[in-house]
Amino acid sequence: MSTEDAASDARSARSLESPAPELPASESPGPKLPGVGAETRARLGARRYLGLRASALLEIGLFLLLAVALDEAVFSGGRYWGVEPHPFWIIVLLAAAQYGTNEGMLAALAASLAFLSGQIPDQELGQDIYAYTLTMAKHPVLWFVTAVTLGELRGRHQRERAELVADLDETRVHAKGLGEAYRRVARIKENLEIRVSGQLRTFLSTYETAKLIERSDPGEVLLAIVDVVRAIVAPEKFSLFLLNNQVLEAAIQDGWRADDRFARTFAKSTRLYEEIVEDRRIVCLTNEADEAVLGAEGVLAGPLIRTDTGAVIGMLKVERLDLLDLNVSTVENLRALSTWIGTAYAKAVDASSRAEDLAQSDARTVLPNRYLAPQQYFLISLGRRQGFDVSALTLDLANPGDVVPERKAQLADAAAAAVRSALGSSSLAFEQGEGQGGFVVLLPGVGARNAAAAAERLQGALDTQLRAKAPEARFEARVRTLYQHEGRV
Repeated sequence: MSTEDAASDARSARSLESPAPELPASESPGPKLPGVGAETRARLGARRYLGLRASALLEIGLFLLLAVALDEAVFSGGRYWGVEPHPFWIIVLLAAAQYGTNEGMLAALAASLAFLSGQIPDQELGQDIYAYTLTMAKHPVLWFVTAVTLGELRGRHQRERAELVADLDETRVHAKGLGEAYRRVARIKENLEIRVSGQLRTFLSTYETAKLIERSDPGEVLLAIVDVVRAIVAPEKFSLFLLNNQVLEAAIQDGWRADDRFARTFAKSTRLYEEIVEDRRIVCLTNEADEAVLGAEGVLAGPLIRTDTGAVIGMLKVERLDLLDLNVSTVENLRALSTWIGTAYAKAVDASSRAEDLAQSDARTVLPNRYLAPQQYFLISLGRRQGFDVSALTLDLANPGDVVPERKAQLADAAAAAVRSALGSSSLAFEQGEGQGGFVVLLPGVGARNAAAAAERLQGALDTQLRAKAPEARFEARVRTLYQHEGRV
């Protein structure tokens, strides 16, 4: 997933929690209807003069002009005094029903002025002033009453329609927002599914690569480290440094290009060396204090620590990583991975060193005590598989205080010679422990009964060897059965 997709997913997640955007409230020549946005008022409204629609002014003016002109040209100019219903009702009813109260009142006023501007009939004989006035005001009054009644009804319909249109606009905005949110959630879901499947693949690949890293050769461990780091941290570029004479030297550079200018060594005087080797701390670019430590050298770095001694043997550094992968989980994975790699590499180095010691050691000498446990485990496993017994013969130095220190060094040669002469080449002799002066002899293929006889032979051979090298030394032999195959006594 790219950084742009991550930002888009973050914005989409925030959009799910925020309310739908409100419609604009102004910038429209339409009526100021409550809850109606500018787009709605633009549809409902029109050009206005003094709060009156221009189309209504034009229609009222043209109708009355034509009606008056027709009256003057064809009729008597009495403004249709005796016509029932009066023609001016047309414009009053249309204006009130179409536009509302204001335009209806304007139509009634204009119709009244046009009506009274013509030839007014004289007052009849016997007609009082009140009856005459009522006759003159009948049409204007009815026009005004009708304009107000129909206009208010039209106004209520306009408000209801405006509210419906506003609700429709808001619903469309919400629907659009929900559609976009759904698409974003779907994209986030797809990304999460990809991440979950990726984590599953990471677990499986980690299990596979874990078997590769447990090697006895340091070179093979370094080759396996590349696959392990890729599987667990998934960096685009990373490097592994080994500590050599207080200098971190690059041993692996994965993903580096020819134009990269990353440092290949870090001396003791550098800040990164101090944080990694001396302080044994994970440094991450997300921490403001670590920005100066890393500089342009990467985004994440941690020490390689061997668990048995706690010593730092190197550094694992990530130069480039996807933004979404730079999180707390990645930092903790790097911490565990650094310890894992450090321990595996240290064990491989130790195993290689032990192999060299064994290759260089003379077969006539007693092996160091550190080889006793692994060799004992190997012989027991082999005896269980091949079906033979394994015994151990322990030679304890009974009087270590009586042996001259200069002669203690010759005890091992005497024990090795006694084992060769009494037990043969199949038996292996080891030091019992530092400062103890005794020895342990592993007897593969020897059961408990034969081990006792072998102990007597070894005791006699050892006494013979000690007469010339350390006559004051006295050894006591003990026999232990390490493994007894079923069916044998």
